[in-house]
Amino acid sequence: MGMKETGELRGRDGLREGPDGHDRETGGINEYVRVLYKRQSDLFQQDEAQRRRYFERHPTFFACLKCMDGRVEFPTMTKTARGLVKPYRAVGGKFELFWPAFQRSLALWVKQAIMHDAHSCIFVSSHFCSFRRDLGCKGWDNDAEAAMCHMQKLSSQMTEDFGEQLVAIPTSVDTSCDNLILHGPEGHVVSGDTLRGKDIDAIRDEIGLVFPTMPPQVVRDLTPFLLGNAERVAEIKANPRNVREMEHDERVIALGEGFDGLAAENFAFMNSDVNPNLDSAVVMAAKMIERKVDVGMRREQATIFTNIFYGGRRGILSSLPGMDKKCAVRRSRGLQEFAQMHIREHCPELWRSGRLHFLTGITREPTRELEVIEEGKVS
Repeated sequence: MGMKETGELRGRDGLREGPDGHDRETGGINEYVRVLYKRQSDLFQQDEAQRRRYFERHPTFFACLKCMDGRVEFPTMTKTARGLVKPYRAVGGKFELFWPAFQRSLALWVKQAIMHDAHSCIFVSSHFCSFRRDLGCKGWDNDAEAAMCHMQKLSSQMTEDFGEQLVAIPTSVDTSCDNLILHGPEGHVVSGDTLRGKDIDAIRDEIGLVFPTMPPQVVRDLTPFLLGNAERVAEIKANPRNVREMEHDERVIALGEGFDGLAAENFAFMNSDVNPNLDSAVVMAAKMIERKVDVGMRREQATIFTNIFYGGRRGILSSLPGMDKKCAVRRSRGLQEFAQMHIREHCPELWRSGRLHFLTGITREPTRELEVIEEGKVS
């Protein structure tokens, strides 16, 4: 059984009030981000022993390639704790293995699994909305077939490059009900929806049928994610979302890494900085937020949030903590300047609206504690 996520915020389902009564509109959006991070850091540290026991039982390394879309929240969709799956984010999940920074990061992650005598498993995902096509992925212009072709191509390339060490699973995400659909090599699928009501042994058997060559340990370690997803789908189908809850409602443009702290669904557009096309991702996110904050009488706020991990045990500069932290600060500040430059040029109305703020931070990886470097309102 996987670690259960506790205290998830369901901002997507109409709740805007955060922990301790903080509201993302009237209380200040940067304050809301800081409160979310403090809450998640406390939970992360509280669960350290449980997380260690989990990894002893489930050694497979998991990662997920996904869209920047705030509606695609893997821990929420699988009812598992944060920190179990390494996230990579880009517009539409349109990753390419030839991207230098992405290729290097992925190779280092695979190497870590090998050093721990474990397999790697990666969800190569795209999302759609079965309720209404136009509520799907804007990065693919709502073309689920094109997204599927890319997922299949990328998964095949990963298998070709990394061999049996890495299991790549094309995964469709239906954001209307959070259903994860895993596509097997012979065209068969297994999903949270089809697994509703089944116990963990039956789910394990279903995975084995759809993925007959998957290593047995990976099958066992994958099972808790689908068990949680089956429960999540059942919950939402019992209390269906309305159209407004299925639409975009993000207010944060997040760049860098370490965004587990943004634990409210549909709250942030998140992009990993391994993407060489980061400028277009920033502009797309800003334009989508611009349309939302201008609707109605509420003076809603938005923010540009950049964040970088430091202090990790396996980082390149892990043996040089002072240098590691300084490099993280430099990188986060650089991303902030980069994002502001492109928003100022391409979204001048949002820039001059008085509603756009910024928050530059770094996060200590072992504890998930956010340290704010600078913040304010753009000018």
